[in-house]
This record gives sequence, C-alpha cells and structure tokens, in this order.
Amino acid sequence: MHGLAIESERNRQCMVEAGVVNAMVHVITKSFKQGKTRCLEEALIVLRLLWSSAAMVNNMKHLVGENLDFINSLTWILQLHKVDNNVKMVNEVMPILKSTIEVANSTLLGILKPEFFIEIVTVIENNKTLSLQAIKSGFACPYRNVPIG
Repeated sequence: MHGLAIESERNRQCMVEAGVVNAMVHVITKSFKQGKTRCLEEALIVLRLLWSSAAMVNNMKHLVGENLDFINSLTWILQLHKVDNNVKMVNEVMPILKSTIEVANSTLLGILKPEFFIEIVTVIENNKTLSLQAIKSGFACPYRNVPIG
C-alpha cells in the first residue's frame, strides 16, 4: 500500500475513493484497543500519505474530527515509543496528531486530558532524533487547542 501511495496523486485518490483511509483509521484504533502493534507503522505511513491527498482533506473532519478513540490511539502510539524507541513511528504519528487537532471539533478538544499534551512534550523533550516535521507538529498541537479570546 505504501508503494502505491507514494507513486502518484492519482493512486492516492483511488485509494481514498476505495476506502483505504477508513481502513487505516480502523487498523490504528483497533490496534490500540487490542494493545497490538502489528501493521501499525504501515497504517500510519499510509494514512499520513493519504491525508495529504487533495481528495481527502475535506473528508478527514468527518472521519476523525469527533473520534476520541482515534486521538487516544495516537497518544498510545507516543507512549509505545518509551518502550521500543521507535522513532520512525513517532515521526509518522506527530503530523497525524497535528492534522487531527486541526480538524477536531471544539467539544472533542475540550475533553482532552492534560496527559495528552504532557505526552507530546515528553516525547519531543526526550528524543533528539525526531524529524523537524515531527517536532514542529508536536509543538503545534497544544497551541491549536488554546481557545482564542
């Protein structure tokens, strides 16, 4: 799937139309609920690639904007990093977290626990090998959740 997604925008559009994004969100959420990490990295990579697809940008709000399980799943992945030090997975999950926060509704953002933000900062603080994109995405998450006014 990864090979198809990186090949062309047309492939990404076809994958979006075929429901691959829904499947990747389901794999990530189900992995969290079952405590299993098999296929998780691949699902994150494919989801990140498809999320940037022009065909998907408008649909993500509907898919993850009210999905607390999905945000909890992404937070869990950050916590896994403490155990197995999988920097690649953290580099994939941080931009997805940022994008999820950008499309999440205000009710969902209002019920995020402080542990969510603590985990993001802790991962950034304790890992000097994260990509610049992951670091920027991680720092953007708390700021997007601060109410204006």
